Amino acid sequence: MFRVIDTGIKDFSYNIAMDKAMLDLRKDNIIPDTLRFLTFKPCTLAGFHQSVFNEIRIDYCNDKNIDIGRRITGGGAIYFDEAQLGWELVFSSKTLKAANFQNLTENICNAFVSGINKLGINAKFRPRNDIEVDGKKISGTGGTYDSSIFFFQGTLLLDFNPENMVKSLKIPVEKLISKNFDSISARVTSLKNVLGYIPDIEIVKSVIIEGFSEYFNIQFTYGTLSAEENNYITENQEYYKSDEWVYSSDNELLETKTIKDTYRCSGGIFKTFAKVDYKRKLLKYIYFTGDYFVIPERAIADLESFLKDCDINELIFKIDEFFEKYTPEFQNVSKVDFFNIINNIIDKIAFLNDFGINEDELSRFMLVNGMQLCDIKSVKAILLPYCAKKKGCEFRNVDYCSICGDCETGIAYKFAKDFNLLPVTIINYENLVETLNKLKNNNINSYIGFCCKEFYIKRNKAFKDSGIKALLIDISSPLCYNYKKEEDAYKGIFDGETMLNANILQDLSKIISK
Repeated sequence: MFRVIDTGIKDFSYNIAMDKAMLDLRKDNIIPDTLRFLTFKPCTLAGFHQSVFNEIRIDYCNDKNIDIGRRITGGGAIYFDEAQLGWELVFSSKTLKAANFQNLTENICNAFVSGINKLGINAKFRPRNDIEVDGKKISGTGGTYDSSIFFFQGTLLLDFNPENMVKSLKIPVEKLISKNFDSISARVTSLKNVLGYIPDIEIVKSVIIEGFSEYFNIQFTYGTLSAEENNYITENQEYYKSDEWVYSSDNELLETKTIKDTYRCSGGIFKTFAKVDYKRKLLKYIYFTGDYFVIPERAIADLESFLKDCDINELIFKIDEFFEKYTPEFQNVSKVDFFNIINNIIDKIAFLNDFGINEDELSRFMLVNGMQLCDIKSVKAILLPYCAKKKGCEFRNVDYCSICGDCETGIAYKFAKDFNLLPVTIINYENLVETLNKLKNNNINSYIGFCCKEFYIKRNKAFKDSGIKALLIDISSPLCYNYKKEEDAYKGIFDGETMLNANILQDLSKIISK
């Protein structure tokens, strides 16, 4: 028999203290096996092993009065509020038997699924630990165990606030979805989204209990908190909101970084965001977004889940395994394109490991034709856009720079002089194609270039067809694409002044001179 308790809406410190109380007291056989329903006031919770600084946007949370805490269980950082129903099971291994923890996870999730499907939805378990409806996550789960006691928890999205969810956490798709949050909506759903309304919360709890009871053939009966649980919360709640607990893992920060990449193939544009523990060479998670078409639609979400916590050196093999096992159907996209995307991610990791290029700088890098760290040392040219020169400069539309110091182009030309590189000002698109052909004919195998990502995406073919390896570096606004003047830029008559942010060349100089 399981006791059922409902602790209502509480702040995170109460809920975390209650988690620990149930785990410890069940281990001492003071409380029975228990199902708890809980709800959080707005908060972000890092996983037990995570760094708050790496995973949570502290300034945003403070501005929005969103509490910051830490769970007693592992997994990723999560945003909670009153629109999510939490559920937890604490029980003896003798009660719910399983071959291993993954098998137990699958059983519990399937029991939960059988319950919430009574609401008229079609939820399914997705390994390793998610529950989805039509390929979109509606519930996340996770757990831990101590001796012979298991503690398993999950959430159910009744509704959700995508803005707070995205902006309070360091989710790598943040920039992409800052305007309309389309990307998060493509991955996450709620009961309100699926049903068109939020069912009565007591009905939701009732079907969850029914699901567990029927699946495991165990009786569930409502009860109350024990005196020992209340005492534990009174004595320990303050500790779980203290810096000592909340920031307890930040003295041993995981070396996690966000790596971004843009890739174009005949089937569409892929913008990839990966969180990597680059010291341990682990991919924590990855998101693929873009304008591609795939059947089934959930294939990308499945691939993302398949690659979680994967050894970076095994990623290519995992992608190959995924395509062999699930055979997704893309329009003009093959697994080779995913190999190329992953190879770009791996190549960028080398910049982090060997030269400490920071995330913001690395996000500007576009690696063309297999450009790698070792190729930087042998670059022979640097290509620069005319629009980075001053509007009144007599050399704006000329392949020359006097290095007068009035604009950043001079910094790049001096860099070229210091390292014996050929500097070229690109005047228009035809001039770019002509220049690339000249470089190829002169047996130049690699170069550095500055251009905006929008230009690279649209004119990607010219760069790839040259066959020359390149490190292209994204430039800053104002861009012709922002003002819908790309045709002017194509012709070489765009009158805006872009910024190279050429200080990044200082970091590249360390690589070239090494």
